[in-house]
Amino acid sequence: VSRSQIVRVSLPTRAGLYPGMYGKLRLHVGERPAVLIPSAAIRTVGQLDTIMVERDGRWKRHYVTLGVLVGANREALSGLSGNETIGW
Repeated sequence: VSRSQIVRVSLPTRAGLYPGMYGKLRLHVGERPAVLIPSAAIRTVGQLDTIMVERDGRWKRHYVTLGVLVGANREALSGLSGNETIGW
């Protein structure tokens, strides 16, 4: 339910690390295609994330569902196909 697991790892001795400490582990499990949006293009209103998309020569506000942060970009989980022209 919480996506938490107890994991035992062996790390080199380093000042400030002690047995039983809490930590986060990220595992690279493969690659997949993704649509990325520059973070500067995203506007958040309440709990809704929007971007400006050009359609038929006009700019229209478009709702998107966002995923992980990838550098200065955010992954679009839904709302875009990857062929749109976006602006900010």
